[in-house]
Amino acid sequence: YDFIRYDDIITANMAEPIVRQVGRALWWTFDDLITGTSIRVLRATWRFEAHHIILQSLLLLWIALPIALGTLTGIVARDVLSLHASIGFVIGAAIAVLAFIALRPLAERWFVIRVNNHWPYLREFGRGEATGFDRPIETGAARLKALVDANEADEIVIVGHSGGGPLAPCIVARALEL
Repeated sequence: YDFIRYDDIITANMAEPIVRQVGRALWWTFDDLITGTSIRVLRATWRFEAHHIILQSLLLLWIALPIALGTLTGIVARDVLSLHASIGFVIGAAIAVLAFIALRPLAERWFVIRVNNHWPYLREFGRGEATGFDRPIETGAARLKALVDANEADEIVIVGHSGGGPLAPCIVARALEL
């Protein structure tokens, strides 16, 4: 077994400000809907699209719950506590931000951030745009070529798990070029 890892790329992506990560993930979700990608993937393999829908829905829920809580808090501050509307808005906004921050560990534990952050980069890669995936592809291709050149195996099986799935054929193609 030989593993080609690219955790460094994911770690760098995850180090970006959360607002950028969420914005990129929301754009990916929106783009999938408006371009019909979600429907096409659903038709091709409903289980795979279910994976996307679940994680995209969890992202939307992570955003919607704090907004709802902040809105409710602002309304209570204004209507029940008779505070000025601007004060209710500030309190509601603060509660929304705090709730978003409080729910982040759960979003991380359920891989909501990681998966929703990673797929937009895979889409860019699939469209031929510049990404950080050249290094793992080159590394994998060099290792694969070395394995073939050693001629010590009757069979070589290339497997790409999760986000590595789209990279596996590229590794093979690059190894064949080498």
